[in-house]
Amino acid sequence: MIGCIFLMGGGHGYFEPTFVVFPLATILFIGFDTMNLVFLVVGLLQYPLYGILIDTLKKRFQPIPAIIILAHILLSFISYLIRPEAFK
Repeated sequence: MIGCIFLMGGGHGYFEPTFVVFPLATILFIGFDTMNLVFLVVGLLQYPLYGILIDTLKKRFQPIPAIIILAHILLSFISYLIRPEAFK
């Protein structure tokens, strides 16, 4: 997270790593034009949510880690494609 913030450079740097590392937060660009507190909260909760899903569902549903990885990759591509003009 710190690396992504550093690379964004206060709004004048590279945003691409953020779209790859935090797709759940950046997919919110569908409803918002700019970043706000919601993006930060979702970004902070993304990986703990992954862990909770894996811990609770892995015994009942074995391919859950693979599904999370595939969903993460798919959301990364989608959020990168729909990013606002200011983040290009």
